[in-house]
Amino acid sequence: QDAYLTKIKKMGTVSLNASAAASAGKEKKDDGGGAAVAAPTDSAAAAGIDNNQVVGLFHALVEAGAPWDVATSVFAAADPDGGFNGAETAASLHEPTGKAICSWVKRSIAPACDAKVGNIGRELMRPSSSSTAASKKDQASEEVGRYSLLPASVSAQTIVSPSAGLEDLVAILATPLSTILASGTIRQDPTLYCLLCRLIKTMVPEGEVDETTYSFLRTFLVPCMSLFPSNPSISMELWSVLAKLPYQIRYGLYGSSRLAGLEKGATRTSPRTKALPVIESEVQTGMEIRYSLKRLSKDNIKEMGRQLSKISHSNPLVVFTTILNQIESYDNLIQMMVDTFVHVTELGLDVLGYCLLVALGGGDSKGGRSKLKEDGVNAAQWLSSLEDFAGAFYKKFPRVEMHGLLAYLVRRLEEGEILELGVFRTLLTTAGSYGFADCDSTAGLSETQLDGRAGSQLLKRETSDFGIVEKFNRAASFKLRSVLQDSDVGAVILILLSQIRSRILYHVDKSTPKHIKLLGSRYDSCQMVSSVLTDFLTDTTEEQGTSTGPGSIKCYASAMPELSELHQSFGLEPAVSWMLCRPLIRAAMFEQEEGKKDVPEHLVPYLPHTDSMKATSSAMLPEACWQYLTQDLFEMFYSHSLYDIHCPETRYKTEIVRLDKDKDRLNQLKKGGDAARGMMASMAAAAAAAGGTEREIRQATAFTKEHEKDLERLTRHSGLLSAHMKRQKKHCGEVRKTFESKMASFLSGLKDEDVQKLTAETFLTYCVYPRCRLTPEDALYCAEFVMLLHNMEVPGFFTLKYVDCLINAVVGAAYSITEDEAGNLSVLLKSTWTWIKNWRDDKAMFDKEVAGKPGGKVDNGEGALEDISYDDFKKLYNKWHAMLGQTFLGCLESKEYIHTRAGLILLSRIVNVFPTRPVLGEKIMDALAPLKDDTNRQDLRSMALGYSSQLIKARDEGVWEEDLAAAKARREKKEKEAEERKKAAEKQFQEMQKESDAIDRQLGGGGRRDWDDRSRPGSRGGGLPGGQMKSPLSAGAPTFTPAGGQPRDLRGNDRPSRGRDDHRRDEHHRHQEPPRRGGPGDRRELEGRWERGGGGGRDTRKRSRSPDRQPPPRPPPRNR
Repeated sequence: QDAYLTKIKKMGTVSLNASAAASAGKEKKDDGGGAAVAAPTDSAAAAGIDNNQVVGLFHALVEAGAPWDVATSVFAAADPDGGFNGAETAASLHEPTGKAICSWVKRSIAPACDAKVGNIGRELMRPSSSSTAASKKDQASEEVGRYSLLPASVSAQTIVSPSAGLEDLVAILATPLSTILASGTIRQDPTLYCLLCRLIKTMVPEGEVDETTYSFLRTFLVPCMSLFPSNPSISMELWSVLAKLPYQIRYGLYGSSRLAGLEKGATRTSPRTKALPVIESEVQTGMEIRYSLKRLSKDNIKEMGRQLSKISHSNPLVVFTTILNQIESYDNLIQMMVDTFVHVTELGLDVLGYCLLVALGGGDSKGGRSKLKEDGVNAAQWLSSLEDFAGAFYKKFPRVEMHGLLAYLVRRLEEGEILELGVFRTLLTTAGSYGFADCDSTAGLSETQLDGRAGSQLLKRETSDFGIVEKFNRAASFKLRSVLQDSDVGAVILILLSQIRSRILYHVDKSTPKHIKLLGSRYDSCQMVSSVLTDFLTDTTEEQGTSTGPGSIKCYASAMPELSELHQSFGLEPAVSWMLCRPLIRAAMFEQEEGKKDVPEHLVPYLPHTDSMKATSSAMLPEACWQYLTQDLFEMFYSHSLYDIHCPETRYKTEIVRLDKDKDRLNQLKKGGDAARGMMASMAAAAAAAGGTEREIRQATAFTKEHEKDLERLTRHSGLLSAHMKRQKKHCGEVRKTFESKMASFLSGLKDEDVQKLTAETFLTYCVYPRCRLTPEDALYCAEFVMLLHNMEVPGFFTLKYVDCLINAVVGAAYSITEDEAGNLSVLLKSTWTWIKNWRDDKAMFDKEVAGKPGGKVDNGEGALEDISYDDFKKLYNKWHAMLGQTFLGCLESKEYIHTRAGLILLSRIVNVFPTRPVLGEKIMDALAPLKDDTNRQDLRSMALGYSSQLIKARDEGVWEEDLAAAKARREKKEKEAEERKKAAEKQFQEMQKESDAIDRQLGGGGRRDWDDRSRPGSRGGGLPGGQMKSPLSAGAPTFTPAGGQPRDLRGNDRPSRGRDDHRRDEHHRHQEPPRRGGPGDRRELEGRWERGGGGGRDTRKRSRSPDRQPPPRPPPRNR
């Protein structure tokens, strides 16, 4: 044992001691390459074990089929204290004894295997010579057993009856199986392990198992797999047993092996629970996996991927723990490693899911490592890498267990920790293929993406990445949705995320105060994940045209509590409660819109405008609010979404045109000919620029299966977008009719003085402001809803009063919002300010849309309402403009990070409509100057530089209302600065030219007059008149005239053709006049001919040798 342990500890170590290394090498040489330390001891023990009578008697008893306690009783005299395991030692040192124990176990389980397992696969196996000899030996031992002195009843105790259960099998075979595991002899008989797995599979019930079964799996069946290296069949047999167990038990089995220590760590645990052969196998696997990872690259990924999978068959826990450690540091390995896992067995993938959970902190009760960088704000590198890996892994292998990972995330959310929320977010966006609904920051959304979010899900996908549609795995998306629907996990996560939003802001931890940027980031992450998860759980796109399963809406309705319960029992805010229930409310509205009389039972509680819905709405706001607001307007506002009231028809048509163009391009490529030549040339150039080979370039210009799939997708999506546009236009028309029918009741029953004073403020406080901060779609919906009320001329709704309240709210909120909230608020402000600016710039539009409308009435200061005039509206506009400008200047000049960032986000979104006054614009430019030079805060610096460029562009395009004199002065100043820059550049160029000429003169007058002086006429370099050199490759000068020679055509067009007679004459001269080889006089004559231009008179120039060509070696002088 000690020698074996020493051998294991020295595996993979390199000794820097020369004498020790020499002695180890000598021992290794004497042993034939075996272990250096254990070899002499093992050989000595093995030499005497054959003559040991006790071992021989034990061997004979085992072969005779004696009960295990009778066979091991022979070692009792040698070990009266019971601390020596003679059977294990005998099996380790005497190979026939180990094989005899394996045969004993086979005979014991044979009746049960014949009854429960049968001859599965045996008829396909050809009996080998060794198996035939073994069968004869077993038959002989059976004959010997007939005449054995042991009682027949004693021999029957070793047989596992066909009716026995797993507990009986463990009671009979626990000790012999632990012996062949501890000695490692079971590796000599893999068929025994397969038979045991198949027999246990028939005995293990699905679901929970008792303690005896769990202990047997933990101590024997799972560890034995390590003793069969590179054998996927063994892994598959074990997985057939473990697959019947829930993931909690499987992960417990993996965890027991991990807690006992991996590789050499198992030798340092006290007491040691792993068998030494198992530890040796783990150490060997660790050495092999690290060796392979060092040689892994993008070029050999296929070969090394198979090698990695082959190594992982026996010890997946060691392999995948090592791989995840590498991925934590090198995120560029993620995709390569995921691609290599296609060769891994089902058991290996399940172990990988467990290793990922442990790496995230699921195996540590304290939460694991620190998940933040040293700055305390950003996520650690290892956590970010594991987030990306989790999404890519479960997208590639959706069949791997997800319940464990989701259960860990739910537990962390219950504890109030959301640092691991990025893992769940990546699962939704990557594995769930919902990346189009997510965004890193709402401030980065373009106008195209915002328009796309107002349409169908297909339009969102097409506009999210500017037409680049990511390929997604439908199986992975379906599996993730089914797991979230199972046990209502998705609804639980939604409610926890909604509750934790307030805890993030108001929970104070005095021991570890958190940075305000971290708090804002957590708050925004909760809201974004809630929005994406709600859309994911209620997605019915894949269900259209199919009737299998209960459906996403039905599952969501059965899992989600009702609206009143969310608000009252779970304490969610009204806006968040409505957000979670809105998909169900809209589904009920669609059922009514389609004319169905019977609404499904699960949607009945969510029917709008019912008595139960009105009772729920009335309990959400304080009683005093209903003096200024009606339940009809409140329900109408929260029941609809952007899809219901705004159809982006222009965006639909633009995307359809784009898809049709791409479709025509692929059709041309498919047909080929002259029409596709230009496109093929561009595709070939792109492939060549990417460094492709000739084969890859040829494949890039061919119409492949990928092109065929793209063509089918483009054709299908173009038709779907057309159908979606028609459907949405029809739906928006129906909703507008509903609005018009209920328009009179929106503000009916309220007192005029109450409506005049606080209705707009109440509507903004309890409806618009809470909802606009949730998502960009909600912010755009708020703007479109208000504009819809204004255009419908709802009685009592004063639009200008509402705008005044909104401007005041923005002024106060700019200093107390997160980044995503600032991005959402900027969408609302941009849409609102666009109407105001258009009304202010165009009097005709003002007269048409504002004058004489209910929304254009204002308080005249005497308690009465009157229509606002155009001049008064411009004064009001200037007042709002000044208020916003003062606020944004304060944000830019603030020392607080989040204030400046929120101000830049708001200003960047509205740069095309604000500011419009030159004075404020110049002040903003001055406030941006220190931010553009701030090197300590690079993110603010880049935002300031970007906004500054946009602001200058908007000024030049006429957004600023400058007078003619100011604009002319600015243009003149700009032209003057450009002229000065031009003069400075010319002056610098002249100075550089003078310096270059001076260097040329110095080089030309330093005693090296003939150094590449090709500009002098008559020189041997070939000068031309005027000292100008013409490039010999110039297309305009195809001929070249050397000094003193004849003109030569560089392209070879004017060279006289030489016929067959000329070649024959040359051959004759070469044979008649061989070159003379001899004394130096011959060489001098030959060299003189070249110097004088001799040699037939065809070339009078001296032949020059290329500097990279070495002269041929001269022959040695001939002895005379």
